[in-house]
Amino acid sequence: MVKITKQDLTELKGHTNPPVDVRMLCEAVIILLGRPKPEWAAVKKEFGSANFIDKLVNLVKNEKDRLPASRMKKLAEYTKKKPTFTPDFMAKKSAACKLLCEWVICSENYHRVAE
Repeated sequence: MVKITKQDLTELKGHTNPPVDVRMLCEAVIILLGRPKPEWAAVKKEFGSANFIDKLVNLVKNEKDRLPASRMKKLAEYTKKKPTFTPDFMAKKSAACKLLCEWVICSENYHRVAE
């Protein structure tokens, strides 16, 4: 099993002006974590926090059954309306993008089935 690393996150947050698809993916991650749609500076700050990976793991372990419908509706604006929101497409951007895209899609699918 491949896991995202701090080095992967450093690569992503190192973008001054990321490609649209990378920005879109990072915004979706932040929305899934329950934050309002942030500007790129806020995304970089969140990705750089010491416990960011723990937040991703915590959502999967502890919060996945309590995700509000409003959050999932916001998330769907990214995952369902953007044809480039796929792990295969994101893999062309970076390994980290692919892993985060898979995480978002898996979390969304779990929520849909659990409903």
